[in-house]
Amino acid sequence: MRTLLQGVGGIGGLVAATLLRSGYPELQLVTGNPQLAEAIQRDGLRVTDRDGATFVARPTLPPSPTVPEGGGPYELIILVTQAPRLAEALHASKAQLSPTGVVLCLQNGLPEAHAEAIVGQGRVLGGVVGWAASMTAPGEYQRTTPGAIHLGWPGRPADDRARAIAAALAPTGAVHVTDNLLGVRWSKLAINATITTMGAVAGVPLGRLVQDEAARDLALHIFSEAVEVSGALGVRLESVSGTFPLARLALGADRRAPGRFARAWRHLALRLVGARYGGARSSMLYAIERGRPPEVDTINGEIVRFGAQTGVPTPVNTELVRLIHEIAAKRAPHGFEALHALRDSVMD
Repeated sequence: MRTLLQGVGGIGGLVAATLLRSGYPELQLVTGNPQLAEAIQRDGLRVTDRDGATFVARPTLPPSPTVPEGGGPYELIILVTQAPRLAEALHASKAQLSPTGVVLCLQNGLPEAHAEAIVGQGRVLGGVVGWAASMTAPGEYQRTTPGAIHLGWPGRPADDRARAIAAALAPTGAVHVTDNLLGVRWSKLAINATITTMGAVAGVPLGRLVQDEAARDLALHIFSEAVEVSGALGVRLESVSGTFPLARLALGADRRAPGRFARAWRHLALRLVGARYGGARSSMLYAIERGRPPEVDTINGEIVRFGAQTGVPTPVNTELVRLIHEIAAKRAPHGFEALHALRDSVMD
């Protein structure tokens, strides 16, 4: 199927490279970064996988800084931009979407409803990426964690169209089709709200983050708020990326600190996640370092927004949204101090 891929950062670059290596035809890459486009056109997409194996994939069409006029119609638009740029990207490409075409959102947060508001209901497929990748230099990519892509329609069961798109994405690795996209989305949202945002505050990779006892205590409160909000919305959480069932790790509605044994096994679970994904570095931290808007409003901010709608208090996620904006504006430094202070305030 003729495909447009918008966003060639860590995730998008790895998706593009694996598809191109498999001989995927008519894949048009769009990136607003001229240096990146030049590097890809000159040297291809250079990938290092988790086992150290490397390969180079060359684009079949020149990467474009904008959606090419007359390049469509596209049967599939894969959206892998940062979440704050969703509307801008889709407004630029929706005229090129074929009448039966589908937009596939591979972004963090809860992007499907925002995308449907632009291209129409029933035309947006969600993809929750359970692995992580980083762009180490323009056009150079590294897959840093294992995992699969979970793909499904928001609010309705999977069908043959979803399964066909999943099959087309098979070169990227394992692709699972789900009838419960929201359950996967909210699980990944809770994970991102915890490790991605805390990693951006502390300025360290996940492996270093979970070594800190106070950070682990705070993590329990962050995703407990997400679990309670999703429960209030009637969402049935699904396991994602090989993690433990979040509902079992969550604290009770009163957010009281668990007893000694309960706290110990929860901390052990977080350490095991850190061991599995220790090399992962926060995409939100990358955005801040590059002067781009961080995704905190579409991650922790979604928990706060839906918490307000359902009457579930979300003080920890509310404070994290504030902290990230302070750090992005250079009014506060990275470091564990802010996390420790927040943990002390909720543990008192």
